[in-house]
Amino acid sequence: MKLSLRFLFVSALILLLGASGPLMAQTSANAKAEGERLERQWWEDAKKGDMEAMEKTISIGFQSLHFDGFRNKETEVKMIKSLKMGGYKLSNFNVTKVNNNYIVAYTAAVDETIDGKTLSGQPTNRLTVWEKSNTGWKVIAHSNSGVPKK
Repeated sequence: MKLSLRFLFVSALILLLGASGPLMAQTSANAKAEGERLERQWWEDAKKGDMEAMEKTISIGFQSLHFDGFRNKETEVKMIKSLKMGGYKLSNFNVTKVNNNYIVAYTAAVDETIDGKTLSGQPTNRLTVWEKSNTGWKVIAHSNSGVPKK
């Protein structure tokens, strides 16, 4: 009888461990899809000039890094209001989920003018950190490695 219980226990453990691989992959795929969805919506809101959505999405403690330095929420909103954005293409998404956060790294090719400086339009790396709050997803950090045209 002891051998049978031990066999059942070990068999059940092997089945659970074997099933956890697909569950982890599914979670990763879900996290990637959700992080990419959030980022694409953020870009659509910026393209449409939907300042209400943009301001609602930016966290109070927000920080960003651009070619010209750091910004907080107030200075980022001011920059977005003056942003002139043409067409864009997002690709190469890499999403990491950590607790209630998504770290979304990706490539963006975009025609944009920030603070009167036209960026190159070449694909550049971007990074956004999203945090789940009681009022929905908030952007807490963003980095844009784009540089102005020379």
